[in-house]
Amino acid sequence: MTKMDYNTLRFAWTDLETTGTETKGGGILEIASIITDRHFNILESFETLVYPGEKVLSNINAFVTDMHTKNGLLKSVRSLGVPNQTEADEKFSEFLSRHNQGDRTNILLAGNSVAAVDFPFLKEFAPKSKEQLHYRSLDVTSLRISAGIHFGDDTDFEKSGSHRALDDIRECIEEFRYVSAQVFKPKK
Repeated sequence: MTKMDYNTLRFAWTDLETTGTETKGGGILEIASIITDRHFNILESFETLVYPGEKVLSNINAFVTDMHTKNGLLKSVRSLGVPNQTEADEKFSEFLSRHNQGDRTNILLAGNSVAAVDFPFLKEFAPKSKEQLHYRSLDVTSLRISAGIHFGDDTDFEKSGSHRALDDIRECIEEFRYVSAQVFKPKK
């Protein structure tokens, strides 16, 4: 296994708003990503709505329909000019490719529950984008659970719960910084 080069490592802090938690019959509604270096300095951000098609939108369950009606996402994805899933994949892939090192994939997918939710949706509906990402990921939810196990309780980091991708990913980066500061001691 090749040793990771932390000097060129990039994180694609990514959140997808989707039609639910399962890919079957579903789709992506919104993609947001913020690229940072290993010190979590923001290098560039990306955001796009995604129109998965009326058939997919008509099959969303009541909970997700209510959530994305209240935050305006369902109305927004039905607007003229919103890219379909293939077009959004092209845009996101191009964005990610600007941060890879030649043919080396050095971008880790980062966020909350990325392996369980975001990665399967990328694999299914944004395969070109998925190919831009390293096979390893940084999952903030796992870090938070680990901190709770070791220190006896969850952190008191509060989220707004807007369920809009860019807001959620900004909060995720702050959550990672907060939990890391509680758990890790800086090198002397």
